[in-house]
Amino acid sequence: WTTRALDAGWDLALDPRGWTRSYGDLAAPVGEIWLASRSATIRVLAAAAYGRSPLGRAELPRLLDGLADPIAYVRAWTATAIEDVLGRPLDAVTYDPRAPAAVRAAQLERLRARLAR
Repeated sequence: WTTRALDAGWDLALDPRGWTRSYGDLAAPVGEIWLASRSATIRVLAAAAYGRSPLGRAELPRLLDGLADPIAYVRAWTATAIEDVLGRPLDAVTYDPRAPAAVRAAQLERLRARLAR
């Protein structure tokens, strides 16, 4: 449906046949694929998009995975997206993307448990 919409709305004809190499199942939501991308930039863009999307709440478990990202700026921008979804800031006690890995892991475990309630 995406290629049809691009063609109809913007007169942009695309051939999606090669997309399966990058995306696998073309029926799968691309946001989920982007959150798991090898590219940090794409992971950040996906998190930011979910932060502004009405689908963000449903993707919160996957967004929380981004708080364990090995790259600090991905963690920081993912935290911002989660704040957008929740409608409130995460203080440094709740989650600090600059904290040592062991501290972040414990914070993330507590945050997951709290949000699962």
